[in-house]
Amino acid sequence: SDISNTYLNIGNIFSSGKKYQKALDYYFIALEMDKKSDDKDAIANVLGNIGFVYKMQGDELLEAGEQTKAYGKFNLSMEYIDQAMEIELSTGNNYSLAHSYLQISNIYFSKKDYAKTEEFSRKAYEIAKELNAVIRLRDATLSLYTVNKIKGSYNEALKMYEEYIIYRDKIMNEGTALKLVQQEYNYKYKQKTEADSLRIAKEKEVSDARIATQEAQLERGQAIRLALFGGSALLLVFAVFMFNRFRITKKQNRVIEHQKKLVEKKNKEVLDSINYAKHLQKAILATPQE
Repeated sequence: SDISNTYLNIGNIFSSGKKYQKALDYYFIALEMDKKSDDKDAIANVLGNIGFVYKMQGDELLEAGEQTKAYGKFNLSMEYIDQAMEIELSTGNNYSLAHSYLQISNIYFSKKDYAKTEEFSRKAYEIAKELNAVIRLRDATLSLYTVNKIKGSYNEALKMYEEYIIYRDKIMNEGTALKLVQQEYNYKYKQKTEADSLRIAKEKEVSDARIATQEAQLERGQAIRLALFGGSALLLVFAVFMFNRFRITKKQNRVIEHQKKLVEKKNKEVLDSINYAKHLQKAILATPQE
């Protein structure tokens, strides 16, 4: 992001002024921001800068005669550069990978491990040759020249020195220098664009999945609401039905009760009539005959 780049650039200014601890403070802030945005190329770039600062701190300690502390800084430097290389290998950012190989070769050079110095310088040289990256070729040939001269491999040293002069002169040419800078930024822009495209595609995939999940949840929620509404409607219909049944049953009970009373009344009237007839018959039978 623009903010993380600002912190990175401030760190670069402190690094150029040999204010290494200040540089690290700003680099680590930029690193955390880039990790949150998952910008792989930016993360690798900051890791490489952190590795460079630890390497420079190690060189200062080595000059002061504090070899143990210096080697501790060198090890820290290699840890961060190794992390950068891992990302560069995974993203295919070979231009930056060549630079990381050169950084590793410089650490081994400070530790006087010349075999390793040549190994990593050669890796950087081969990648730079394939990419025709003149700036990287200049740095790789200079490193190979220096280490072969120390080892006494003078023919190889001369060959690398002659190539170094060619690449150095290309860069020194004003017009060529501008083109090389443009080439470097074009390559970085291409890598950045590809990384951004992958990140955007990934974000879109995540976003689409989230939207699909939300839509599924909405549909499920709607289905549940419809089921609840349907259930409530059925319950209401059942309640109305039961209420009507209750009214009808109550009405029928009233009719039955009324009919029962009528029957009882009729029965009473019949019984009264029978009883009256019995009393009348008894009265007639009890009257004396003339």
